[in-house]
Amino acid sequence: MEHHFQKLFNLYSESLPNIWNWVDSIRTSHKDEYEDFIFIPSGFLAGYFLENIQKNAPELKPKPEAIEHLLLLAPIAAWRTTQGIYQFDEDILEETWNTSIQGNIPVEILFKLPEWCIYIPTPGKLHNGRELLGFFAYMDIFCIPDEEIVKPQLLLIFNYMNHFERASIVLEMNDTLENSIRNQYELQHLLREKANSHDELGIDIYSRNRLSEVEPFISLCLYVASQASEINHPTLSRRPAYPSPTKTKKGERYFPPNKPTQWEVGYRLGAALRQAQAEQEKAAYNVTGPKASARPHIRRAHWHTYWTGSKNDTQIPILKWLPPIPVNLELGEVIPTIRPVQESVLKC
Repeated sequence: MEHHFQKLFNLYSESLPNIWNWVDSIRTSHKDEYEDFIFIPSGFLAGYFLENIQKNAPELKPKPEAIEHLLLLAPIAAWRTTQGIYQFDEDILEETWNTSIQGNIPVEILFKLPEWCIYIPTPGKLHNGRELLGFFAYMDIFCIPDEEIVKPQLLLIFNYMNHFERASIVLEMNDTLENSIRNQYELQHLLREKANSHDELGIDIYSRNRLSEVEPFISLCLYVASQASEINHPTLSRRPAYPSPTKTKKGERYFPPNKPTQWEVGYRLGAALRQAQAEQEKAAYNVTGPKASARPHIRRAHWHTYWTGSKNDTQIPILKWLPPIPVNLELGEVIPTIRPVQESVLKC
């Protein structure tokens, strides 16, 4: 399916000549100010270009849609460096889409996305009543300087047939995703109070998407961030990673690939799930008698946080996505990958 990525790149290139060289220069100048999982904060990059536009052409007042495109610049520039498309197995996509993120899921899991910005196709899915081709996921920073509020945020960019929309989820460090989502409402109130005293680039429009509707997208991001063994390249010769810049006479540059890289997500587990479902249907006809063992069935997928280490010491949370688990079916064991997370420090 056409995702019109090149059209998006051209939109920036035609509006701001040498845009990608500029972005690389800004990234090089400020990369030591942020955590490794952040390419560059979207608000900072948008503000930088808006300020330069106004200096060079003060008579021009950017239109609202132009500002919106500037707010998308950082994640699109980050995705351009790797162009990773994370194509889910159809059944795993459906199961993960419907997996609740309620419970004790640390926000730091999202810091483990394998690339600065990833793209996940969502075939057959609707969002806000419209067909959704897919979405970008980008770790960002939310900042209100005079309030001394600096927090990580997950930026989602929804890719519809003819346009893009964005939504942000501010994350509370050392807290759970569920609590972070609940705290959005308090943050919305603060933003409304500050709306008249801040540049509109610093104000994120959270009311554009009901937060309950972003839960499936967060769940898909969690899967990519925590299930490394279920992400494969068709050639089995590559792994997703942050790109390294190339040193040139004009500074460090990120040279993008010639075309997007397709990653297969959950295909092994999806095959096992379909086999389990087939075995369940077959076994349903063979279980009889009051002393028969439990009927073969499949437990519903869910997220589970495990705590490791001594109870007398600091324990480390580890997240697992427990797939639909076959019970009393001879399928072999499917073991989700465990990825520990560590505390991270952010600054504006």
